[in-house]
Amino acid sequence: MFARGPSHARSAPTPGHGTAGATGADLGRRVEAVEPTALLALNADLLQRIELAFGLDVASFKATVHPIIESLARFVNNLPAKASPPFAHDGGMFRLGLLIGFFALQGTDGQIFSGAATITERRTLDERWRLAVFAAGVCAEMYRAYDLLRVSDSARATWSPHSMCLTDWLAKRDAAYLTWSGSTCEHTATALFSVPHVLPPAILEYFRSGPEKVTAHMLASIAGVATWRSRNLISLLVRDASLAVFDHEQRQLAGAEEPLHTGSHWTGPIVQALQRLANTNATWRPDTAKSRVIHTVDGTYLAWPGFAQDVIGVFEREGLSAMPRHPDDILALLLHSQIIVRGPDGSPYWPLTRSEESSPLLTVKLANPDLLRTLAGSETVPIASAGGNDIDPAPKAQPSDSACCRLQAPLRLHQTVAAGLQRALDELLAHGAQTNLQVHRDGMVVTDSLFTSLRLDPLTAFRSLSEAGMLVRGTDGEILRVQVTGHNPGVVVARKFIVNLPMPEDAC
Repeated sequence: MFARGPSHARSAPTPGHGTAGATGADLGRRVEAVEPTALLALNADLLQRIELAFGLDVASFKATVHPIIESLARFVNNLPAKASPPFAHDGGMFRLGLLIGFFALQGTDGQIFSGAATITERRTLDERWRLAVFAAGVCAEMYRAYDLLRVSDSARATWSPHSMCLTDWLAKRDAAYLTWSGSTCEHTATALFSVPHVLPPAILEYFRSGPEKVTAHMLASIAGVATWRSRNLISLLVRDASLAVFDHEQRQLAGAEEPLHTGSHWTGPIVQALQRLANTNATWRPDTAKSRVIHTVDGTYLAWPGFAQDVIGVFEREGLSAMPRHPDDILALLLHSQIIVRGPDGSPYWPLTRSEESSPLLTVKLANPDLLRTLAGSETVPIASAGGNDIDPAPKAQPSDSACCRLQAPLRLHQTVAAGLQRALDELLAHGAQTNLQVHRDGMVVTDSLFTSLRLDPLTAFRSLSEAGMLVRGTDGEILRVQVTGHNPGVVVARKFIVNLPMPEDAC
């Protein structure tokens, strides 16, 4: 079912290829399959530029680089890369991969990958690094084939990009149709599945026989995973190339001189900048008074607009010419990608009040608190509870010998958290009330300081308690937070999970 060449216009669905009652319109956009050689011919100008950028002789280029390009054409065939421009035309995904690979390769000029090696060794190693940069760029956007689109035939059998390339799958079918998932959540790590399809076995063996760092950094770049212990130059080159390609195409479409920051291609760099700041910037430590990061039992918040200004500062230091230049651009991109969530009133802002501050702090809330898990083990910054009950942390009377408080937790509660709570109960029995563990009429109040003293991550512990259904909730369905005088607010572990827990007036 191969045509002579791809069409850059949207193909009209052809009726009559579906199952009973199904039409082409029902199945989606028609995929016009082409021979891989036709894709190469249509992109001959770009292939020539890639060959010149590598600077290899014809035989070496055909032995190392050309097989990657041919495999890419076989893998994605005539697929578009996006549902809307740019790269929404037939063959768009193939051209996108080549463009990012080409510009990433150009970025290697003047870069030193193997500074400690001799000149002779460096020449060999740099060739390997340059090929790895190109391969990472080619595969960087291939997650789209796994995450954002679906190809099926008229019988609704679906192409599995994990198991075979699209060209082989299309060759056995008389018609194929494309639909888009519509999701704005992109799982870039799925691009790793494309590596065995795009990189031939001989190329993979070539990388395996060299330094492990080359392969590790190439795969980390493709997956979008940070390598915190060493600078991943491949990731930086591929990221810059991807941003340059998308911004150039968007300006061409809009006829604008300034880049339009509306694409999801900025999501990855922004998240990486957030994680880098969380690891390296002192103002992002959540246990400081003016921290950009606020951990609470309800989630993780970032101070607005300070966090966005810090992200822009990272981009400026890295010399990204097409970067967003205003905090509102960062906010819009994070909202579009669902990295942050809107408040109950529909606004992106969540006002919070720290216990040491009188005026509310404007923040945004991360959809996934684990996004900054590089901060694991940090102490939660205290947040004033709205409408919570105050508890006087004054010492209470010692318990009688017959009293025995024992935790009776569900099996799904993390064992480390359960053991920590039981140790705290034992301490309560032995030494009386503490400021970070109090008895409440509905159960036992625990604060973040308790888990910190037990060397547990407060955010993880609170989440484990919540998922186990052990926390008391208010009439509004939200987790009840109780203000402890002179200390951080806490949450209440329900009384039914603690055997022999006395009431406050009889508290130990």
